[in-house]
Amino acid sequence: SALFNARSISRIDILGLGGTTVFAFLLRLWRTANGLPYLHHWDEHYVAFRSLEMLVTRDLNPHYFHYGSLQMYLLLAIDWVHSLYLKALPGTSLLALTEVNPLAYGEPTGFGWYLSHPSFLFWNRVLTVVLGALTVAIIYYLGLKLANRFSAVAAALLLAGTLEHVKHSAFVTTDIPMGFFVWAAVLFSYLFHQNQKLRDKKYQIQLL
Repeated sequence: SALFNARSISRIDILGLGGTTVFAFLLRLWRTANGLPYLHHWDEHYVAFRSLEMLVTRDLNPHYFHYGSLQMYLLLAIDWVHSLYLKALPGTSLLALTEVNPLAYGEPTGFGWYLSHPSFLFWNRVLTVVLGALTVAIIYYLGLKLANRFSAVAAALLLAGTLEHVKHSAFVTTDIPMGFFVWAAVLFSYLFHQNQKLRDKKYQIQLL
């Protein structure tokens, strides 16, 4: 079908894709520090504190499966890198962290939505921001390929500025990551249909 014919992306389309993605990223990033050091979404601690627990205990089993584990492991990687940064700070810094064991979070603090080092939560939220912005990029690309430039810009800007999407992109919850992976699956399905084969020629599968 002509709908799935490959079409090169011009420079103006690259600028449009980049511009809408950066706009979506900055709009969401602006909200990431809201409420810290307290969590203001009741679901955040179910996800964010699981990765902290794995970091502190070194037990890679999250022991919580009401939500998918992939996000928790992505957050664990972010927490580990951030812990290295905090350990590298001078001992006089209020943010310095010699070991992860002194981290205080959740019920032991007396308030289940409290975190002693809120910078962990900030960078966890940045992951959601990135996935939210990448969803906008996917929408732009699909709009360009399946329709035209106007549709791509309109759809991307509509999602980039949608209040609920912006709001939830600033929380460590599963909503925005789930949306990203759904649209990523749509994108790769489109690319597969367009190319009629897998990238690895050794295991080509031709569509009938």
